[in-house]
Amino acid sequence: MVTGFVGKPITWDRHKTINEKCMDIEQLREMISDGWELASHGITHQNFALITRDLIVEELRESKAWITDNLKVEPVCFVLPYGSLPIVMKSREFVALVKKYYPYLRRNSKTSYSVFHGLKNNDKEYRKLLWLVNGIKV
Repeated sequence: MVTGFVGKPITWDRHKTINEKCMDIEQLREMISDGWELASHGITHQNFALITRDLIVEELRESKAWITDNLKVEPVCFVLPYGSLPIVMKSREFVALVKKYYPYLRRNSKTSYSVFHGLKNNDKEYRKLLWLVNGIKV
């Protein structure tokens, strides 16, 4: 869930016209009571490949705080917006950063190509990313 858009219109995808709102807080509480697990998708749906380390930290920390404070549950997963890994830090540093806030990290499955674009199967960085984005416990 994109915490900064709870109950608000979906506006982060400028390439599509979406005339819908994100779920409101009561709908999210109903999902939780029905047994659904909610994952964080950041505050503002930022592309992590395009923002600073400080903004990444804010997205991770503040989205978790919003879920914990408003929904009274502990989110266990962070899903990367656009499936994009940060370029301002190495994979290992990013995993350690995510681990401060969430036990699991996943990528958006629709964007797997963007994560692996340009990397070869025998590339060490490719193997790290494969481990990282497939939701393996960090």
